[in-house]
Amino acid sequence: MANESSAVRKVFQMLISLAIQRCRLSGILCRLTISIKCFHELETPSVRISVSDTGVGSSLEEFRTMDLEAHLYHWDKWDGLLSITTTSINEKDIHHYRLNLQETVFSRISGTEVYFSTNEENTDEFVTWVVHFVQKMLVLKVQGIVVDLSVQNMDNNCSIHEHFLPKTEDPFLVPAPLSVSNIEAMSSGLEDYILKHRGSAEIVCSVRREDLKVGMGHASNLRTVRNAGHVFDVAIVIAPATTMPCCLRASSQTTEVLYFQNFSPSSIPKLALSALEGIKWPTYGLKLKEILVDRDGFAVLQWEDLPLAHMDIAIHSFYIKYPTPIGTY
Repeated sequence: MANESSAVRKVFQMLISLAIQRCRLSGILCRLTISIKCFHELETPSVRISVSDTGVGSSLEEFRTMDLEAHLYHWDKWDGLLSITTTSINEKDIHHYRLNLQETVFSRISGTEVYFSTNEENTDEFVTWVVHFVQKMLVLKVQGIVVDLSVQNMDNNCSIHEHFLPKTEDPFLVPAPLSVSNIEAMSSGLEDYILKHRGSAEIVCSVRREDLKVGMGHASNLRTVRNAGHVFDVAIVIAPATTMPCCLRASSQTTEVLYFQNFSPSSIPKLALSALEGIKWPTYGLKLKEILVDRDGFAVLQWEDLPLAHMDIAIHSFYIKYPTPIGTY
C-alpha cells in the first residue's frame, strides 16, 4: 500500500499532465505556473498547491474523470476537494468552482487554475520533491510552454516568497523552436539538466557541453490500430571518464532514468523496466547490478564499475497526435 505522501504526489502529477495537455492543444505560447504555499505555524502543518495554465478550454468533467487509483493510496491528508478558478478569453466573468469528484455537474472553462491543500509534517521535503519534478519537466523543452514555479512560506502572518526557477531568459527554460524535433529537444534538455543540476554537485571538475557524448534513438508502432502513432524517444548523455583525481572521486555508479509519458514526467512502467533489463549491457562494456525504483515509481540503474564519470537516460513515450482531453473545445 503506497503511503500518504505518494497519494498527494499522484494528484500533483495528474494535474500537471492535464495542464500540459491543455497547453499543447492551444497551439500558441502557453504559461504553466506552479505555486506552493507552506503554512508552518498551524497545529498541523499544511501545503497549498496551485497549478495554472493559459491553455485551451476544458470542462469539470476532465477533472472528474481523473483516475486517482483510490484503492492504492491512503487519502487521510487530502479531503478530495479541488478549487478551480477560470475564465475564457471571450468573456468578462471569472468563475470559481469547488469540485467534489463525486458530483456530476460540469461547465466549460478556458484557462485553468486548480489548487488543493494537504497536511504535510515535512513541508520542506515536499517542496524539494516538487522542485526536482519541475526540473525534470523542463528536460523535454516542450514547444510553446513556459513553466513558472514559486514557493511561499507562511509563518506568523509573514510571507517569504521564493522563486525556484531562474528568469525565463535562461536557455534551460526556453521552449524548443518549432523546427526542432521532440527527440532533439529532449536530448538538448537532458544536456542542460546535467550541466545545470549535476555539474557543480556531482561532477566536481568543470564539465563543458562539448565534453558530453550524446546518443538518440527513436521507435514507433504504426502496425496496429490500438498503438497507431505511438512513439518512443530515447536520449543518453555520457560524461566521459577522466584521469583527474577530482573527477574520479565524483564518478557515479548509478544512472537516473527520466521517464516521460505524453510530455509529462511519469513513473516508469513495467514494460520499460523489462526493456532496460533486457538490454545486453556487456556488449557496451557495462555490467548492470540492479534497477531500483523509489516509492514514486522513478528508476535508477546501479552499475558495477561504471567506466564513465556519469551517464543519464531519458525515455519519452507519447502519441504523435495527442488525444483530446474530455470536454475540451
